Amino acid sequence: TRVPDRYDLMITDNRMPRLSGVALIRKARVARMTLPIILASGAVPADTEFLRLSAMLPKPFSPDRLLHTVDEVLHWSTVIAQRYGREMR
Repeated sequence: TRVPDRYDLMITDNRMPRLSGVALIRKARVARMTLPIILASGAVPADTEFLRLSAMLPKPFSPDRLLHTVDEVLHWSTVIAQRYGREMR
């Protein structure tokens, strides 16, 4: 299976077994990925200020809240990309 080289959005939980969401986001940013990111967490991690998050999704959340947040983030991502002429990846 081929892994896509372009993503529209990353949604990650902060508490995962091997790698925290914050660590995953740091790796994405080090790799110069500019895609919008939604971090789901029961508590706001202290070290997120430099991660350039598009949204924080506090847990627990409803499916409707998740869909609303995704719609909002993708909308603003498109607006920014059009305004500044850059593609998100």
